[in-house]
Amino acid sequence: MLIISGKKTILGVLAGFNFFRMLSLTKPEKKILIAVLSILTGLCTVAFFLHRNSQRLIHASEKIERVEDFKYHVQEVVAELVDMETGVRGYVLTGDESYLKPANKSIADIFLHLHELGANTSISTEHKDQIVKLQKLVDEKSTLATSTIELRRQKGMKEAIDFMAEGKEKQLMSEIRNITGSILQEEDTQLIELKEKHTNAISHFGITFYFMLLKISITVLTVVTLLVLYFRRRNKAEKMLKESHELFQNVLDHAASIISIKDLSGRYILINQAFESMFEIRKEDVKGKTAFDFFSKGVAEHIRETDLEVIKKQQQTKVEEVVPRHGELIHFVSLKFPLFDANRIPFAICSISTDETEKIQTEQQHKEQMNLIIDLFNNAPCGYQATNKEGTVIEINDTLLKWLGYKREEVIGIMPVKNFLSKEAIQHFTYYFPKIRSGEIKSVFDLETTYIRKDGSKLPIVVNSIAHYDEDDNFIYTRTSVFDISYRKRVEEVAAHN
Repeated sequence: MLIISGKKTILGVLAGFNFFRMLSLTKPEKKILIAVLSILTGLCTVAFFLHRNSQRLIHASEKIERVEDFKYHVQEVVAELVDMETGVRGYVLTGDESYLKPANKSIADIFLHLHELGANTSISTEHKDQIVKLQKLVDEKSTLATSTIELRRQKGMKEAIDFMAEGKEKQLMSEIRNITGSILQEEDTQLIELKEKHTNAISHFGITFYFMLLKISITVLTVVTLLVLYFRRRNKAEKMLKESHELFQNVLDHAASIISIKDLSGRYILINQAFESMFEIRKEDVKGKTAFDFFSKGVAEHIRETDLEVIKKQQQTKVEEVVPRHGELIHFVSLKFPLFDANRIPFAICSISTDETEKIQTEQQHKEQMNLIIDLFNNAPCGYQATNKEGTVIEINDTLLKWLGYKREEVIGIMPVKNFLSKEAIQHFTYYFPKIRSGEIKSVFDLETTYIRKDGSKLPIVVNSIAHYDEDDNFIYTRTSVFDISYRKRVEEVAAHN
């Protein structure tokens, strides 16, 4: 199991190098990681050999224990047989039944030891045969002892002594000693070999163990060193990050624009001093909160919608936002864009807002003034027109259009001014316009002439015309005011008729 585990560990270490491409590690960090993995690999290898040597030591110890246990039972069989023989002889000589108690106990112990010897599965086949033979001899020895005891009880001491003098017990005991002696001699030889292996296993285990301690010491020292270096680098990085953050915050705080950064859920991460001043919110109070905590529901929903649009498109977006402040509406033009991490995944939204309220108000006032001027121009009590150097009408007010019966789109940039003129007026135009265009004369005042309406009727007028030139005195266009003198003409006709 440890070998498999070791292989898996090594394979895992080797496979770990393939993840460098996926990890955003600097070169020093990669070197540190390689060093740590190398040390761990070496530590696993030493642990494997330590485990193997410890197993060898355990197996050697177990074998020695089994051999010594086997020898013990063999020796006990011989010792119990001697005790049994001694008890039987004591009883034969004295007739005292108390000598039989140790003998009976020895017989029971003998068979217990023989059972243990027979149940041993680790002994060789030769020893098994010897144990079987030993069991038979012990059975015979026990039977002779029992016969001797019965003979002493029934026929007396002399008959028992004569039976013992035949030498069968001595012969059996001699065979038993030969068998047990052979077994013990072989076991002693095996025990010597096992103790030698055990000594070697202890030596190997000790070397591996001390090497393991050395490796652990090196590992601990390396890890401590790496941790010290890591925390130094981390403290340095944190210091640089803090300084960078303070520098970044200072830049933001000195920016005139209102700047904020929110995470993708809409919670504020950072705001600048302009944001604080505008909305009277402290940096400490804004972190972790959303626009709904500071603005009305409608304003907050609009802000959130534009944020989601930026996240969806993942590109810069320019939006207009209106936020109420002290009873006034503040108009902002906000430039919003996503912030990406190293893997080009958006993690925040930055908003740079410029207060355009004053500009919009100025533009609105300018627009109102222009509308007023245009209204004065179009609805003036006199007509107005402008003619370029080709003689085409390029501007005309509503008053003159109404007098002539034309629409603006029918005239401006399309119609030559001669289309308005009577024959008399064409003569005036042909005479004065070239002189004005060439700069010979700059203006014409109180010129009475006649325009022709769209329906063909005549419109008696008085015109005042002033030319407009560029810096090089090149003609650009004429500015002509037109006065309707129809009423005056009718009065003059009536007076002349009377």
